[in-house]
Amino acid sequence: MSSAMRLGVAGGTALAGPPGGHFPLPPPAAALCALLLSAPTTPAAAPAAA
Repeated sequence: MSSAMRLGVAGGTALAGPPGGHFPLPPPAAALCALLLSAPTTPAAAPAAA
C-alpha cells in the first residue's frame, strides 16, 4: 500500500513538474517505483512441522 501511494506521488510530481526543471529526481523515482511494484515476488516457505 505504501509503495502504491509513493508511486502515485512520484508520478504526479513528475507529470506536474516543468520539463527540464531544476529537480530531475521525480521521473526516475516514479520509474523505479513502477519497476519495483511490477517485480515478481515469491512467497516465503512455510516452516517444517516438528
